[in-house]
Amino acid sequence: MNQVSTDFSHERSDIDEVTTKIEVTVPQAEFEKRVEAEVVKLQPQVSLKGFRKGKAPLGMVKKMHGERVRFEVSQRLISETLYQALVKEEINETVGEPELELGERQDGGDFSYVAKVFFPPKPNIEKYDAFKVELDEGDVTDSDVDNAIEEMRASQSTFRTITDRTVVESGDVIKGKIRVGLEGEEPAAEEPLVVRLGDGRLPEELESGLLGLEVGETKSIETTLPDDHRDEQLQGKKAVYLVTLDELQEQLLPEVTDDFVKTLGMGAQTVLELRLKVREQMEKQREQQEQAEIHAQILKELLEKNAFTVPQSMIDGEIRSLLVRNGYVDPQKVDVHRMPVDTFREQLGKIAEERARTTILVERIVEQESIEFSDVELSTLLSEISEEHGMPIADVEKALLSDGRKANFVREQKQKKALDLLRDRASITRVKKSKD
Repeated sequence: MNQVSTDFSHERSDIDEVTTKIEVTVPQAEFEKRVEAEVVKLQPQVSLKGFRKGKAPLGMVKKMHGERVRFEVSQRLISETLYQALVKEEINETVGEPELELGERQDGGDFSYVAKVFFPPKPNIEKYDAFKVELDEGDVTDSDVDNAIEEMRASQSTFRTITDRTVVESGDVIKGKIRVGLEGEEPAAEEPLVVRLGDGRLPEELESGLLGLEVGETKSIETTLPDDHRDEQLQGKKAVYLVTLDELQEQLLPEVTDDFVKTLGMGAQTVLELRLKVREQMEKQREQQEQAEIHAQILKELLEKNAFTVPQSMIDGEIRSLLVRNGYVDPQKVDVHRMPVDTFREQLGKIAEERARTTILVERIVEQESIEFSDVELSTLLSEISEEHGMPIADVEKALLSDGRKANFVREQKQKKALDLLRDRASITRVKKSKD
């Protein structure tokens, strides 16, 4: 990379093992020389009333466009001088964007800034030779299969208005309107309410309060929000629900017959085939959940045994990923990598740091164990994916490896191999876990 030689000075001070601060000063003469050069380059493009294009006096060009030119020169100087300072300090590897703080230029004085630069952590991971893992001893039962089929029945159900009574009973589907407000506050705007009592979707006190309500009646029901409410500011507060009942309905569930089974699109033709398929799917899902639980317990133990510092830039990167993953940010509309996340650090910082530490830990094990993922392994995996999803191998390669995605895909496979290595070193005990 070619860089223009710039007259500047810098000082380095390390903050911790993954963060350093570089203070850069560019003399006033150097800064103004750059500004003048840019104004000269800009002059031929400027049109001013009373002058032919490109013939406006430099002083007038500078007066009109000086602020923009100074900004552009500042950005260019930061890029050039920070790169040169990193080279001089023999800093070859950084992570994330540096945090910049511009100095104040008094009366056209020197141009200065402070850059906080972050390094990728290189901890030596220890104590991963053996682990003890506890898993629930429960298997998929007939009751589990029954419940899954009940959910299928519910998804295919129809509803009928109840005409022989007007009072709410357990199991009814109620249709009406609801307003919710905290104690001492005005209730929020009215919203439609459609829910089946007994499904556990409503707070227990609210559901109990709805029993006995008559069609056409409006009732105020007061509840206390739980101490473990996901919003800490609402924990233990009283809430008031204003509910108006418009209609009572009953849910009509289809009978589980061979004809019902054929409508589900699961490839089963009989009730027996459906039960076998549901059990197979649930056992596969359970196996996947167990693998995830094994990995989670092992990684939790390793994170406790291996303390290391994570640079803020990596934590911020995880915050951005969380915002995208949860739909708060559209990467098609926003430059996610440059998006400020200061306002989200308090809310998401803890989980983001744990995710970053986990990634670093696994990648360090990949390096320490010299784990590779060969071209033969890649070809085999792509063939398996092609067969499983019924896709041509060329389409699989395009979806997973094109547009520079191959390196990240291979990296993920190495991480999976590292997790499998850790799992194989685990001693697994089946225990009967209590159900809350």
